[in-house]
Amino acid sequence: MLSAPDGDRLDRALDGVGFMLSIDPYLNETTRHADVILPPPPPSQSAHFDLALNNLAVRNNARYSPPVLPLDGRPDEAEILSRLALILYGLGYDG
Repeated sequence: MLSAPDGDRLDRALDGVGFMLSIDPYLNETTRHADVILPPPPPSQSAHFDLALNNLAVRNNARYSPPVLPLDGRPDEAEILSRLALILYGLGYDG
């Protein structure tokens, strides 16, 4: 919210939200409004596909970094999001 336009208004709006769930490793200006914060796996256990600066690249390329360490039974971020989507759609979670 600190970098969002009219951040004070956004801060007041998030105060009025009935329920907020965040997936974030940090407690910050936005997640402090959350009722539940689910931590994603650390970067060493997450695959990464670099998308940030590809629009500025001179040539087409893709940079994929596989996870360095195994998850050891912990869900990755995509699995966390898909489980939440299943629950929100009323299909339940069968884990």
